[in-house]
Amino acid sequence: MARTDGTRVAGSFTVKGSIAVTLLLPTGCLITDPVEFQPEPDFPLSIVTSNSSPQPRTDELLTSGLPAEGFSVRVRDPNVDDPVNWAVFVDFARLLDASSIVTLDPEDPSIRIITFELTERQVDPTNTGGCFAIELRVSSSGFNTYCPRVPGDLAQAIWWTSLPAGGAIPMSDCNPSEGRLTCP
Repeated sequence: MARTDGTRVAGSFTVKGSIAVTLLLPTGCLITDPVEFQPEPDFPLSIVTSNSSPQPRTDELLTSGLPAEGFSVRVRDPNVDDPVNWAVFVDFARLLDASSIVTLDPEDPSIRIITFELTERQVDPTNTGGCFAIELRVSSSGFNTYCPRVPGDLAQAIWWTSLPAGGAIPMSDCNPSEGRLTCP
C-alpha cells in the first residue's frame, strides 16, 4: 500500500501529537513533596495517686505485715494502644508468681488498675523476718530483668514492710536506699 500525502500528514501529526502530549503531561501534573507524618508522641507511664492529679508515688511505709486487700495501683498511659507490662519485685528480685488482676478504669481509658496480692511466704520465703521492699514496676516496652527495655519507660511504686507482722523490727529500721538497683 502506497503512502499518500494525506497518510503522511496524518502519521506526522500522530507522531508529533504523541510527542507533544508526552511532553505536556509532566507539566500538567501537580508534584508535591512527600508528606512526612510525625510519629505519635510516646508519653511515659505514671502512677496516679488520686483521680485529679497524676503524681509519681514516692516510697510508702506500711505499718507492718501485708495489706489484706492486696496492693492496688492506678497507672496512667496516654498511649492507650500500648501494652502495659508489669512485674513485682521483692527486695529488688523479681517475683514471678504474684496473682494479679488488670482492669481498665471505666471513666478514663488511659487508666489501668493493677491489683496484686502477695503472701508472707512469697515475701519472706525463709521465714527469717525483716524489712522488705515490695516494688511494682510498669513499662510499655517490657523488662530486661529489672530495667525496662527502653530507658525511661518506667513507672514504679514501692512499699516497705516488716515481717512477721507485728514482729520485732520497727519500721524506722527499714532503709529505703539499701539494696536499691538503678537503671541506665
